[in-house]
Amino acid sequence: RIDERSRARDAQIDKLAAVANDGRRNQRSRASLAVQSRAEEMRANAGKALELEPAAASFAELQEQQRVQYEKQQAQQMAEAQATKKRRSKRERSMERREKAKQREGKKQGKG
Repeated sequence: RIDERSRARDAQIDKLAAVANDGRRNQRSRASLAVQSRAEEMRANAGKALELEPAAASFAELQEQQRVQYEKQQAQQMAEAQATKKRRSKRERSMERREKAKQREGKKQGKG
């Protein structure tokens, strides 16, 4: 039973590390680094939850998983927000350019 739990925890840690590495490759965001340091922290504290009695250990792991999930979600949302901000600003710039061009056209036609 303890082996099952530690195997599950190791898998979780590896998954986290992979997510953090992906995030760092795509975009060096603070969020992905936080996820990575979380994975390292989990690795360091690996045995602690298993020393608790089984019920407490599974509860602690559940809480841990939920927090990790939440942090990953936050990291993803931050990255998406930054990406859409960049996209939106590009789109807005091109819209403004078009507006100015239309105004210039209007002035030319008005004079002629």
